[in-house]
Amino acid sequence: MNYNLLKKIDFEKKDIGGKRYYIINNKPYRSVTNFVNRKLKVQEKFKEWRKSIGDREADMIAKEALESGTLLHKCCEDFLLGNKVIINKNYIIKTLFEKYLQHLLLKTVNNIKGVEFVLYSDKLRLAGTADLIADWEGDLSIIDFKTSTYPKPEEWIDSYFLQTTIYGLMLEERFKLIPDNVVIVMVNKRGVVDDTIPPITLYIKNFEKEKKRWKHLI
Repeated sequence: MNYNLLKKIDFEKKDIGGKRYYIINNKPYRSVTNFVNRKLKVQEKFKEWRKSIGDREADMIAKEALESGTLLHKCCEDFLLGNKVIINKNYIIKTLFEKYLQHLLLKTVNNIKGVEFVLYSDKLRLAGTADLIADWEGDLSIIDFKTSTYPKPEEWIDSYFLQTTIYGLMLEERFKLIPDNVVIVMVNKRGVVDDTIPPITLYIKNFEKEKKRWKHLI
């Protein structure tokens, strides 16, 4: 992989009034995730889901998802930056990463501009952290890694597309770089039987089309 890293932005995170903000140049910028969740009413959908399966089951799934998602992001970050990838206990994530994800990244990613890269917008008054800014199969892309207990249809993950679109707008505003695509890499971690894991599912959308799709919100 080649690297053409952008200059990192100094920031700190702070909770203000129960909401996450990025403090950049002494100015507060609301978290992109918080903004997206409110606009698409993600919390309301989450409450309905909890009610449908019960608090105990929901807590267990949410805890597992958080731990797996954090570990997968760390694996990707270390791998993309050329650091040693260490996975001690989580067999599912270890297998997913070693058998599928690292080979996918080697095949598709190049010209890396940022890993876990903070972006912000004065126009939108938002800030957030993009998982990866790089060429994906030769096209400059905003790339996000997601874990899922079960495969999800595209209509369930609108928040992922809106989030990556906003990162694309920030990249354009801050660095005058317009991405070609937003890319969501969905890793389904259920169904491990005889060392066989369902393949990674990719959702790739043209950035300009996504901007038009979310124009009413952003």
